[in-house]
Parts: sequence; structure tokens; C-alpha cells
Amino acid sequence: MKKNKGFTLVELLAVIVILAIIALIATPAILRVIEDSRKKSAEDSMYGYIKAVEQGYVKAQMDIEAGGEAKDYNGIYKSFSSQDIKITSSGEQSLGIELQGTAPSSDENNVLVISDGEIDCAHLKFGKYYVDYNGSDGTAEQVDSATSTCGTTPVETGTGE
Repeated sequence: MKKNKGFTLVELLAVIVILAIIALIATPAILRVIEDSRKKSAEDSMYGYIKAVEQGYVKAQMDIEAGGEAKDYNGIYKSFSSQDIKITSSGEQSLGIELQGTAPSSDENNVLVISDGEIDCAHLKFGKYYVDYNGSDGTAEQVDSATSTCGTTPVETGTGE
């Protein structure tokens, strides 16, 4: 008599059910890790952008010391475009920013407050995440709201207050 080699249908179904249970358990954990990574990436992008703005301000001040025209970049800025990474203050002066990394997404809720060359606070969107930056303690955190926590009233794009 010939012996059959292979698995029965019941054995194959049992393996499929076990694999499906493992996938159901693992999928939410993996998705949570991916989501947390994206949020952290948005926070890191905020730090990179803040440093680029501060370096642009320092560079502008060095140009002034080298005989350039004095410019006032202090103020509240709103609605940044990721294609045009420039902050324009009153008088159409622009602070060129050399950014390595992700620029903020174009969003009407983006707010950046500059005072004496430092970022007092910022509320920017990176991808689908809003990130708040507090200049007093240098922290950035992902927030669920499009509402700014800077405590200031944003003004039109390209004008300082």
C-alpha cells in the first residue's frame, strides 16, 4: 500500500488560523511603533527648522557687522510655505534659511515668534502633525490641535509685529 505524503486540510487550516491570530496581535503594535516614529520625526524636524532660523538670524547679524544694512526680523510670522523657506519681515526683508531636512508643510495655522534672534515659540505643521515649540525651555512636542499655543495673535504672512 502506498503512503500519502503531505498535510491534511485540517492541519493546513489550523496553521492558517494560528498565523492569522499572530497577525491580529502583532499588527496594532507595529502600527503604533510606526505612528510614534512619525510623531518623533515631526518633533525632530521642528528642532532642525528652529536651528536653521536661528542660524539664518546670526548670519544676517554677521552681514550687518560686515557693513550690511540693519534689518529687524523680530515679530510674529504666519503661513509658511515649504517651497519658499524664507521669513519675510516688515519692509520685505527676507531672512534666508538654509534648511537641511524637512520643511514645515504649508498651513494657515503655522506661527513663528522671533525675539532678539531667538524663537520664543512656534506652532508648525510637519506632514500631518502639528508641533509646538517652547523657546523658554527648548522643548518640542507633537500636539493634536491646529490651534497655536504661542499665546499670540498671528499676523499676515511676511509682516512683523
